[in-house]
Amino acid sequence: MSETPQKNSFTRREFLGLAWLGALGLGALKLLEVLGKTTLPRRPKGAFGGEFEVGTLAELPKAGDPPLAFPAGRFWLVHSETGLLALHRACTHLDCLVSWDDGSQKFVCPCHGSEFGPQGDCLQGPATRSLDRFPLRVVTPEGQVAAQSDASGAPLPVEALVNGEQAEVAPESLVMVDTAQKIPGASVG
Repeated sequence: MSETPQKNSFTRREFLGLAWLGALGLGALKLLEVLGKTTLPRRPKGAFGGEFEVGTLAELPKAGDPPLAFPAGRFWLVHSETGLLALHRACTHLDCLVSWDDGSQKFVCPCHGSEFGPQGDCLQGPATRSLDRFPLRVVTPEGQVAAQSDASGAPLPVEALVNGEQAEVAPESLVMVDTAQKIPGASVG
């Protein structure tokens, strides 16, 4: 006498019930993620992932001066001829911290040799992107935003704010860097 093997498979109803429970579970996890992001406070000022006061317009280095390192914020403040930039200190290859080389006038990654120009443009790999940027804002003593970076993170023309044809902005206006909003560097080639 031969025995017929028993099937250990799910019925369609059981399968659909498990799929429905899985979808509800994923939805609940996504809801918890959204609630966590909206209810938890942002990082405090002066901590990476928060906002940094880098000084007033009057205190900024002159255009063409060497970049200023802000280790707590993990960024370099660059004042070029085209404006002000906040460059993330992490190399876009493997996140090693880049340093400024005064002799060659470029940022150099000590881990694998990637090189970046004064505005963060990738000059030599293995990195395949320019340095990431953080948005900047200029806030007047009255608390009004006088200027801010665009979505691309292009240099903020602070010279035009103080000396240009735009409305004059007080030299006491603060320059703020938001390290919570990283703008990815442009891909090379």
